[in-house]
Amino acid sequence: MPALESAGLTPRSMHLLVLAILLCGSGVLSCRSDRLAVAAVDAGPASLPPVMLWAWHGEHDLRFIAPERTGVAFLAGTVRVSGDSVALLPGTSSVDAPRGTVLLPVVRIEVDPLRRARLDAQRLDDVAASILGFDDRRFRGLQLDFDAKRSERGFYLQVLATVRRALGERFLSVTALPSWCVGDSWLPGDAAGEWPSHLIDEVVPMLFRMGTDGESIRARLADGRDFVARCRSAFGVSADEPVPTLFSNRRLYLFSPDGWTQSSYDELVSRAVMRTGNARL
Repeated sequence: MPALESAGLTPRSMHLLVLAILLCGSGVLSCRSDRLAVAAVDAGPASLPPVMLWAWHGEHDLRFIAPERTGVAFLAGTVRVSGDSVALLPGTSSVDAPRGTVLLPVVRIEVDPLRRARLDAQRLDDVAASILGFDDRRFRGLQLDFDAKRSERGFYLQVLATVRRALGERFLSVTALPSWCVGDSWLPGDAAGEWPSHLIDEVVPMLFRMGTDGESIRARLADGRDFVARCRSAFGVSADEPVPTLFSNRRLYLFSPDGWTQSSYDELVSRAVMRTGNARL
């Protein structure tokens, strides 16, 4: 594991370091307040509340949320593959939330576009070990965020299979480009082959920063045409973009590039309710 060793981290020491970060709050999760506690672990997508706030970089004062209605998916860290090296970058989010708030660690995977990645068995082991370093049974499970290119999809499926085996029955969520949920469907449960549908519990199509696909995706939803079955459990929307037409009875992940306040939270939830008619949000 060249990258881990060059950073002075063996797999064992990396795991202990990450757990210490998660438990002590040095950059990933705030332990400043005794209000922050983790709700009892319960496997499965139904165990998460109907709204999840993505908390990326910086400090997030979320003491205004109601835990029975809203949870927090925080950026625990980024796993970066560059050439034949794998680097682990702990997250920089600090969360202050009420006792009982459901917390879901998010691990982002990035592949260096300037150095061709060797996505072989060794990199598979390194990436999976890095991801699982963030697994803590105080949390419901994990969410993975990877904008995998076509050439990276086979590798990603193997990573998902490895993480799934380690998590057992606990919750595994993935974010998805909207194109994966229409004509370019390839995720487990829709693609043919050996990958079982239970490999992942939830797919979250991100309906923002959609680029050239944005117009067609918005038109599809406005016409009432749904995504493939695998992508019908959740949506992701952003506070700084229009909320497209949404289907009801799905979990909503909310993102705000400027962080969260009571007013920005209320405003985005209100817009989402208008677009879904889902009062449970």
